[in-house]
Amino acid sequence: MDLDIYRNFLAIVEAGSFTGAADFVHIAQPALSKQLRNLENFFGTKLIITQRGSRQLLLTEAGRAVYQKAKYMCSLEDLAKSEIENIVGGVIGTLRFSIANSRSPLFIESSLKDFCQLYPNIKCELFEASIGEQSQQLLNGITELGILSVPITHQDSFEVLFRRREELEAVFL
Repeated sequence: MDLDIYRNFLAIVEAGSFTGAADFVHIAQPALSKQLRNLENFFGTKLIITQRGSRQLLLTEAGRAVYQKAKYMCSLEDLAKSEIENIVGGVIGTLRFSIANSRSPLFIESSLKDFCQLYPNIKCELFEASIGEQSQQLLNGITELGILSVPITHQDSFEVLFRRREELEAVFL
């Protein structure tokens, strides 16, 4: 089934009418009605009940299930499209580091400078913290990477990316 049909189904439900949905998606109302019939035939059940004399649309139980899955499928397609655009146009976003207080200046000068030149569309945020705070920042999703000067607590929750002889660890959740 074409995802545009699911997107149009979402438009019908969210607009609350075929006319409103047709205006929103720029498709003639009869074509939109036909798409709904095709979708209902595909699933073998009514998805939307329209009441005569009322312009209100009611979702059937099956319609609610299709609505939720359609939202999920369309959001996955949107996410994939966004990721591909990032790959083609260059990586963008924010990378948050949890850094041991004693490592920050050295780490910034030696590592992040080159990284930022390679990935100019990535913003780096640095959070200086003690080892206990670093663990919590990583576990709570405040930061994505940790640069530690001592072994991490909760080691079973993390994967070590690399270690140096000086006991520098990069970890993530």
